[in-house]
Amino acid sequence: MFFRNRDGAFALPLADVLAVIPLPKVRFLPLLPPHVAGMVVHDGEALPLLRLAAKDSPATVSAFALICAVSWGRVALSADAVPRVPAPERFATPGLSDAGKNEGRQVLYDQVPYLLLDIERIVAELSRWDFRQPSPPGNQEV
Repeated sequence: MFFRNRDGAFALPLADVLAVIPLPKVRFLPLLPPHVAGMVVHDGEALPLLRLAAKDSPATVSAFALICAVSWGRVALSADAVPRVPAPERFATPGLSDAGKNEGRQVLYDQVPYLLLDIERIVAELSRWDFRQPSPPGNQEV
């Protein structure tokens, strides 16, 4: 699946996406990691809304949220428009099933580069955040 937001253009495995929904109200909580713009509620569960690049990017002004689920948990990613699912005949890059080897790799679709996300690793690193650290100055109430 391909999507864009204020952080850039990204690709991730369609199998990791549970839903694409209008961006719910974003709530700020103290002590969030700098790469978390806030928290959103989906199906009664509070999920972190991730920033994917610049830590001060306004991920909270996007129109949609991609709800992703991996073995480490669920997260939300912001998208400025409805994400695209590539047509198989126009997108053929071997080896994309091995996300560990493709971390940071860019893929081309319609001559546009998209950063391939290793969402499993991103969520695993988020689970290691020490919430006893002081809140980063970039996070604010939305």
